[in-house]
Amino acid sequence: MNYITEQISSDLLAKLSKSVNIWSDQIRPEAVRVKDEEKKGMRSMAEGREGYVRLVAKVATQHEKYLSRADTAADLNDRLRYYDVLATARQSLMELFELIDGTQWGAGVDCMRYADRFNNTLQNHRDDSAIDAALNEIDEWNKRYSRNNNSDNAATQSESTPQ
Repeated sequence: MNYITEQISSDLLAKLSKSVNIWSDQIRPEAVRVKDEEKKGMRSMAEGREGYVRLVAKVATQHEKYLSRADTAADLNDRLRYYDVLATARQSLMELFELIDGTQWGAGVDCMRYADRFNNTLQNHRDDSAIDAALNEIDEWNKRYSRNNNSDNAATQSESTPQ
């Protein structure tokens, strides 16, 4: 059974890539880029801290007169709204990424199944010198790059075996 029964059109995927690149170019000037080393030791609104930040924002909004003259509750509230808009955009992109990633994975599985099936069929015709020479290249490839050839073959067999 193939995972890919109908392909997403190349035209649609090309338009998607072009659109993503256009959006990336538009967002890039305002985007924050921080290296992992720079992130160390910085407090971010990670898991468990968002509630804290939102509570501080509510208290600061209610009691703004107690903030320093340089601060306004709007500073934090504006950033929280921006954070929420970014989170929504991120979720949309994650969903799209998962759709593309899963589809590419399925296509890769289909490709491996065909390649393994074709290779097995071609191996049966090694008595032809032209095929034998061509298969020697595949044998060399397998020697060089196949780490767990037996487990790969077992996985391929179990995937194609009806349950």
